Amino acid sequence: METYAPVYRRNLKKPLARIKKIQEILGDLHDCDVWIDTVMALLLDERTSPGTDFTTHTIPGSRVTSYRHFLSERENERKRIYRRFVRYWESVRRAGLWDELRRTLIGGRKVRFRLPDVFSTDAIRSSVSTLSGKFPQGIPHGRSVTALALKIFDDLLPLHQMGAHERFLLECAASLHDIGLMNGQKGHAERSREIIISDDTLPIDIIDRGIVALVSRAHRGKVRLESDRFFSLLSSEQQKNVRMLASLIRVADGLDDRHLGSITTVHCSPGPHEVVIVTSYMRDASAEIEQALKKGDLFGQVFERTLVIR
Repeated sequence: METYAPVYRRNLKKPLARIKKIQEILGDLHDCDVWIDTVMALLLDERTSPGTDFTTHTIPGSRVTSYRHFLSERENERKRIYRRFVRYWESVRRAGLWDELRRTLIGGRKVRFRLPDVFSTDAIRSSVSTLSGKFPQGIPHGRSVTALALKIFDDLLPLHQMGAHERFLLECAASLHDIGLMNGQKGHAERSREIIISDDTLPIDIIDRGIVALVSRAHRGKVRLESDRFFSLLSSEQQKNVRMLASLIRVADGLDDRHLGSITTVHCSPGPHEVVIVTSYMRDASAEIEQALKKGDLFGQVFERTLVIR
């Protein structure tokens, strides 16, 4: 926090002071733990020493008594410090420190550290294309998933009611979802997320960059959006949008599971209880449909409708 404080207004003085206080109390608590462990070990050594007689006032016996007194004092001190910590932690929570800090991290940067709002969608799209070009083998699949995801988005507009901005973020995520494959298959979805988050050639600011990364990451494996450290920084509306966009990219990725472009287009019909996706294909696509249905788990949760693909 001290390292990055100059990036933010008022240099994070208020949260830094409170975090330092927490650190100080926990440090005192830890000191007690170390003393307690040390004295317990010394007592054990004394008890196992040959020829020690605790019934007499020998030097070892006096030493043990001193250890016990000191141990009791440290244990009582630890209880006192712990109560102090709980009180302070609760006061910080009631004051809304964590929520305030989250808001500061997103919107509290000084002007000179903000990305200028001068980049057009064409400029961003060009940067996305350049980045995806670092893994040229994945470009055809990326184009197929992008086209399918955007068609599903458009057809389901009455259902999700997201706008052009969210559509553009879905386009970026679909184009980059496999960029992590340039460093191998295993763990590539997580690498795609990290590349999107960290690549400084993308003219996308923090929130939108995080959304693109989260949606991209969700295309493969189990969906754990809530456990992602960036997800908690988003507003409830943004979190809702991420879930919906992630559900769409999962289905679209499944529809091109073998990277063959078998399914050329789709048509979606939303109903009160199910969403029917009718596919157009130029070769057998049963494997792709099966995979898309498997990846439709999040879709069913988000839209509360059964996914049907024909």
